[in-house]
Amino acid sequence: MEQRSWKWTDAHFCSLPSQTSIYGCTKIMNNINGTNKLLVASLVGKFFTIDYQRIFDKLTPSTKEVQFTYIPGESEIVSVDATNKCRHGNGLTIGITFWKLEENESKQFLHTYYAAQSGEEFNLESVAQGCQSLELNFMPYHLTHTKLIEGNNTETVFLLSGSDSKVHLYREVSYQHSFKEEDCEEFFPEFKNFTSVVLWLDVLYYNNNTRRISVTGHQDGVLNVAVVDIQKCDILKSFSVEFDNPITYVKTFSLFNKVPRPSFLPPEEGDDEDSDDDVLPELNILVLSALIPATIYRDILHNGLKEPVFLPDSNKFDAVLTGCIIDIDFDGENEILIGTYGQEVLAYKLNSSAIEPQVHGFSSTVAETSTQDQGSPTKPRHWSGENETSSKPKCEATRRVKSHENLSASVGSDTDYVPLSSSKDTVIMKPQLLTNVKSANSAVNDVSGTSCRLLWQRSFPCPVMGINHLDIMGDGMEDLVIVTLKGLHILQPDLNEVAEVCLERLRLLACDTSRSDITVVGSQDSFETFSLPSEKSDISSTQSESKNVKDSSDVTQTEAER
Repeated sequence: MEQRSWKWTDAHFCSLPSQTSIYGCTKIMNNINGTNKLLVASLVGKFFTIDYQRIFDKLTPSTKEVQFTYIPGESEIVSVDATNKCRHGNGLTIGITFWKLEENESKQFLHTYYAAQSGEEFNLESVAQGCQSLELNFMPYHLTHTKLIEGNNTETVFLLSGSDSKVHLYREVSYQHSFKEEDCEEFFPEFKNFTSVVLWLDVLYYNNNTRRISVTGHQDGVLNVAVVDIQKCDILKSFSVEFDNPITYVKTFSLFNKVPRPSFLPPEEGDDEDSDDDVLPELNILVLSALIPATIYRDILHNGLKEPVFLPDSNKFDAVLTGCIIDIDFDGENEILIGTYGQEVLAYKLNSSAIEPQVHGFSSTVAETSTQDQGSPTKPRHWSGENETSSKPKCEATRRVKSHENLSASVGSDTDYVPLSSSKDTVIMKPQLLTNVKSANSAVNDVSGTSCRLLWQRSFPCPVMGINHLDIMGDGMEDLVIVTLKGLHILQPDLNEVAEVCLERLRLLACDTSRSDITVVGSQDSFETFSLPSEKSDISSTQSESKNVKDSSDVTQTEAER
C-alpha cells in the first residue's frame, strides 16, 4: 500500500487542579456497553473521569470529578489501577494507594472500590461508595493487575510494589467483594529475593496462557526478566542486567499486531503450525531509564538480553519517564512512544527482525540463569564499569532541560501551547522524505545505520508523566492519551486519511480473486457512500474519493453486483 504522511490532531484537553504522577492514570473499560473511560488522579486526592458522550447526535468530551469515599483530604495519592475481570462476576474494581501523616507518623493504605448493588457494577458513582481499606506497612509504588491461573481457573489479582523491595499480591476473597494479601512468591516465584524497590513491573502471558514473561525495573537500575512455566510454576529462564540509574518503565511487546482471521475467509496454510504451543513468539522489551537512551531488547526468548538497540536522541530531553506501544501509522507494525520530563513525546519506528539490530560499541555483561544455575552471584553491569570509560556510548550530548520552567501556570486549553511544528497537528512524514529533513527543529530525523528511526516529535506545555492508548471515542480507532503534570491531552488520527485506508483495504479484499468463496455484498455504489461520522471530522470530497476508488479498482461491475 502507498506510504502516506499521517497526521495526529488535538481532540480534547483537560486541565488538572494539581500535578499527577507516573502511576496516576488508568483505563476503565466497560464490557457491557463497550464504552471506555480514563481515570486520572491528582496528588491532592481529586479524581477525574474523561470520556465521550453522544449529545444531540454529536460526540462531546465530558470531564467529571469522582468522589471516592474514605480518602482524607490531607492524603497524597500514589497510584491507581482499575480492572473489570474479578473472580466473581464481571464488575469494575478500582484500587487506590495513598499515604498521610498522623501525629508525625506516615501511614499508608490500599483502598479497593466496588459496586455493592447488583446492576451498578460499572457505575462509577456507585463503585466509589463501596470501599475496603487495607493498611500497609510499606510505602506503595506501582499498582497494577494481572491474571492468576490455577489449573482451569483464571482470576484477576492486584500486584503492588513497595518500599520493602517486595511485590505484594492482593486476591479477591471467595464470593465477597473484598481483597486480602496472599503470598506472592507462591504464585509468582520470579518476584522474590529483590534487593531494591520495583519502580515498574510488567507481566505478559503467551502460548495460550501456558507461559508468562515477567519484567521488573528497579530503583537501583537492575532489570530482571523471567520466563515461567504456568502449570509447574517453575522459572524456565531468567535474565538480569544493571543500568546506572533508576528504571522508570518496562514493557513487553510484539512488533506485529495479530488480528483474528475473519470466519468467512478460508484458513491459510500453516495456521495450525502458528498456533502450536511450542512455537516461541518474537517478544521484545522496552526499557526506559532515567538518564540514558531508551533501550529495546529484541526477541528475548531467543536472544535474552544480548542484543540491545538504543533509540537515538531519546536521552536529550531530560529524564525519560513513560512509554507506550501503539501502531500510529496503521501499517500493522507497532511503534514505540516515549515521554520525557523535558516535555517531549518521541515516536520511533522499529524495523522488522530481518534487519540485524545494531549493538553500540560497548561491553555489557549480562547474567543469564536457568533452573540449574540460578544461584550465580555474578552482578552484571550495563556500561558502568569504571575501567570501561572508553567503551561507553556517547550520551554526553547537550540535554534539553525544561524542568526549570514555571509549571504552576495554569493551562486553560490545548491552544495555550505550540508544538515543534507551527500548527497543532503532529505529522508523521513519508519515509522517502526523511532524508531531506536537516533542520534541528524538525519532527523527523533520519538515523542511518540503526534499526530504528524517529518518526515524529511533539512538545507539550509540561513534563509528560504518562502515555496511553484506547478507543475513548467509540469509533473503533485507538486514540493517544498524553498525561502531563498539569493536564491530559487526547490526540486522534486524521479521519480523512483513515477513510482512505478503509476504502483501500476494502477494495483489496473485494479484489482478492484467489478466494473463490468471497462474495462482495451490495453494489459498487455502496463504496461511494462510505464515510465516517460527521461529528468527529468533516470528510470532504466523498464523491471524488469514491470515483478514484472506482477508477483504480480492478473489480468489474459484474463482480461487484454479484
